[in-house]
Parts: sequence; structure tokens; C-alpha cells
Amino acid sequence: MTQMQKFHALTTASTILLDSLRCLALDAQLRLQAAKKQHFAAFDNKHKTMVTDLEEREREFKRSRMASEQEKVARAP
Repeated sequence: MTQMQKFHALTTASTILLDSLRCLALDAQLRLQAAKKQHFAAFDNKHKTMVTDLEEREREFKRSRMASEQEKVARAP
């Protein structure tokens, strides 16, 4: 980050912090972003759980299919 970028960031920050309405708007925006992040984290956890369950069911199905095919081969004369 260059000195000019740092200066601009500090000027913007001081402008926001000195203006109470802008400060409240920034706080509201940050709370909204945090709430969205938390919501999507919960969604991601649900999604991961669903994927894990589906993969386990698919593995179990493949195991049962292989077992039934092995039984057919064992029964064949």
C-alpha cells in the first residue's frame, strides 16, 4: 500500500468516524455483512452434512450391490 493510498484510507476513515450518521450506516453495514457471513456458514455446514450423508449412502449402496453380485457368482454352478 502506497503512502497516498494509506492517506486516502485514513482520511476516509476519519471522515466516517467524525460524522455520526455515516458511522451508524457503516456499523449497520458491517453488522449486515457479519449476519450474511454467519448465515452462509450455517448453510455451508448443512450442505457439507448433506453431501457427506449422500456419499455414505452411495458407498453403502455400492457395497450391497457388490455383495449381491458376489452371492450370484457363488450360487452359479
